[in-house]
Amino acid sequence: MLHERSAPVVRQHNLLQSLWKIAAPFWRPGRRSAGSYLLLVLAIGFGMAGTYTGLAMNRWQGAWAQSLQEMNRARTTALQVEFVGVIALMVGVAALATFWQSLLVIRWRTWMTTRFVNRWLGSGAMLPIEQGRLLDNPDQRISEDIGLMVTNSLKLGIGLVSAITGLVGYSVNVWRLAGDVAVPIGATGLNVPGGMVTVAILFSLTTTLAVHLAGRVLLRLTVQQQAREANFRFSAAQVREHAEQIVLMNGVGAESGRLLDHFASVRAIMYRMAFFQLRFTPFVSALNWFTMMFPTFMLLNSYFGDRMSLARMMEVSGSTASLSLALAWIITNYEEIQTLRAVTLRLGELDTAVDKVATAGALTVTPGDGRRLEAHGIRLTTPAGRELVRDLALSVGEGEHWSIRGPSGTGKSTLLRALAGIWRHGSGEIRVPADASLMMLPQVPYIPDGTLRAALAYPSPAEHFPLADCATALETANLPLLVERLNEARAWRHQLSPGEQQRVGFARILLHKPDILVLDEATSSLDPANARRMFDALRAALPATSVISVSHREGDEERPSHQLDISTFAERGD
Repeated sequence: MLHERSAPVVRQHNLLQSLWKIAAPFWRPGRRSAGSYLLLVLAIGFGMAGTYTGLAMNRWQGAWAQSLQEMNRARTTALQVEFVGVIALMVGVAALATFWQSLLVIRWRTWMTTRFVNRWLGSGAMLPIEQGRLLDNPDQRISEDIGLMVTNSLKLGIGLVSAITGLVGYSVNVWRLAGDVAVPIGATGLNVPGGMVTVAILFSLTTTLAVHLAGRVLLRLTVQQQAREANFRFSAAQVREHAEQIVLMNGVGAESGRLLDHFASVRAIMYRMAFFQLRFTPFVSALNWFTMMFPTFMLLNSYFGDRMSLARMMEVSGSTASLSLALAWIITNYEEIQTLRAVTLRLGELDTAVDKVATAGALTVTPGDGRRLEAHGIRLTTPAGRELVRDLALSVGEGEHWSIRGPSGTGKSTLLRALAGIWRHGSGEIRVPADASLMMLPQVPYIPDGTLRAALAYPSPAEHFPLADCATALETANLPLLVERLNEARAWRHQLSPGEQQRVGFARILLHKPDILVLDEATSSLDPANARRMFDALRAALPATSVISVSHREGDEERPSHQLDISTFAERGD
C-alpha cells in the first residue's frame, strides 16, 4: 500500500548549475547532438526573426497612423494590403519557431527519459530507493517532471535569446526615433538623455525586482503541489490495483476516506495557490498593462509640444513597449521560471538518490570462479541499520536444494534478496558463478498485462519460447485449462487466483531453466499436493539447478538436500 511521506523540503539551489548537471550530457558533441544543434539553431533563428517581424509591425503602425492623420486614402488602401503580408510573415515565423522547438522537445525528452529510466531501473536503484524511502514518486518525476523541465528550459532559453535580440533591435529603433525625452516631472519637465531607452530600462528593473519579491513563495508552493498531486495519483492507482481485496474486506469506506484525505492535502495547496494568485496575478497583469501604456504617457509632453507627430509617437510607443517587455522577460516568464526550478530540483533529487544508492552499502555480489554460490562473512541490516544477521556463511553447489528455516523476522527473505543481488544493506561478500543465470520467484510473482504467453516468457520476448514449450510448462504446472488461452491478452494478475499465479511463476521457471533459483514463500498459496508437484517438477526438469528456498510449511513437500537455520546467526527477530 501507499507509504506516507513527509512534505518535501525545498532547498535553495542554483538553477543553471542544476540544469547543467542534468541536461549537459545531451548537448555533448557527437552524432546524436548534430541534429539537436540544427533544431536549436532553427528554433533560435526563427525566434529572433520574430523580433524583426515585430519591428515591421511597429513601422506599419506608424505609417498607418500617418496615413490616417493625413487622410491619404490611397496610402491607407496600400497599407491594408501590406498589413496582410506583415501578419502572414509574423504568423509563419511564429509557427515555424514553435515547430522546430517542438521537434527539439521530443528529441531531448526522449533522451532524458531513456537516461533516467535506465538509471532508475537499469542500475538497480529502484528497489533500494523504495526500501530506504529516499524520495517520493520517482515515477512521476520521470513521466512528468522531465517533460516540464525540457519544455520550460527550451521555451525560456529561446525566449531569452529572442528577448536579447529584441532588446538590441528595439533599443536602436527607439533611440533613433525618440532622441532625448522630456519626462513630465515638475513645471517644465525633466530632459532624460537617451530618451525612452533609459526610461524603459529603469522601469523594467524596478518592476522585475517588485515581481520577484512578490512571487518568492511560488517555488515552494509549486514543489509541494507536485508532490501532493503525485501522492494522490499513486494512492488512487493502489486502490485500482487492489480492488478485489478491498471489496472482499469491506474496505471501500476506508479507502474512500484515505483517498479523500490525500485529496484534502491537494485541496489545501490549491487554496494556497489560489490565494497567492489572487494577489500575484492582478499585480503582474497591472504591470503588463502599464508597461504597454507608459511609453505613451512619457511621450505626451513631446506630442502636445509639437515636437513629435502622432504617427511618430505611436511608432515610438509601440517599440518602447516591446523593448520594455524584452527587458521584463523575468516578469513575463516568472511562473515558468519557478516551475522550472521546482522540476529541476525534483529531478536533481532523483539523480542524487541514484548516485547515493550506487555507492551505498558494503555488501558485494561478484562473479565467482567455481560452480558454487558462495557467501562469506554476511552481515545483513535493515535500511535504518538494525542488524538482522551476522557472520553467516553459505556454499551451494549444483543440483543442491537448500531450505532456509527460522522464526519470522530473523532475516530469511532478506538473505534471499541479498543472494539475488537486490539487498545492499550490510557487509560481506557473495560470489555467484560468472556464467550462471539466476532467477527469483517471490510469494506474489509479477505477471505483466498482455498475452499469457508473454507473461510466461517475461522478461524475455514472447517469441523467445515456442508455443509448444509454453503449453508443456503450463501442463506441468497443473494449469492445463490455460493452454488454449496462451495468446489471449488480459490483465492476468486480476484474472488468476493467488495459487494460479504461483503456478504460472513455476511454469516461467521451467521455461527459463535458470542455473540458480531463489524461492521466497513461492508455494504459500498452494495446497500440499500442488506444492509437492511443483518441487517434483523442478527436480525432474532442472536437476542441475541450485535451489535456495524459504517456506513456513512443516510438511515434506520440498524435500531439500540441505537446511539452514538462520536463527543461529541472529540474536533476535522483529
